[in-house]
Amino acid sequence: MSKFKSSIPIINEREKLRFESKITKTDSCWIWGGGIKSKGYGYLYIKRSSFTAHRVSYSLYVGNCDNLLVLHKCDNPPCVNPDHLFLGTDLDNATDRMNKGRFRSLHGEENGSSKLTELQVREILTSSERNKDVAKRLDVSKQMVSQIRKRKIWKHVSL
Repeated sequence: MSKFKSSIPIINEREKLRFESKITKTDSCWIWGGGIKSKGYGYLYIKRSSFTAHRVSYSLYVGNCDNLLVLHKCDNPPCVNPDHLFLGTDLDNATDRMNKGRFRSLHGEENGSSKLTELQVREILTSSERNKDVAKRLDVSKQMVSQIRKRKIWKHVSL
């Protein structure tokens, strides 16, 4: 199921003026001054349905955005400047987020399913014991010990 209504309804002149009255134009971004959601994205109601302000802006000034996400070049959630908006898929959005440093990958101890601590990984890396002996002692597989020693996993841990 989509995260957004696929179609922005046809917006009449009165609704367009209401939309534009909530925008403060700066030298770069057009800042939405209406309702703001928890992650900073603007929203408004049109014909009793809620729509994100940047989707409405894209629809008004650029064109149809059905079935695609509207992403920000400027990485500024309340911005509705159509020159700062572009269409993309969920994958495009994830890639954009990662490229802009807003994607946080949980690895090592931060990952809730981790069986080892960084201290144990350092111990594996410095131990002269055989993989199967270390694995048995730490209650992990010998393949995991091998992958740690080959620096295929837990490679962020320094000695």
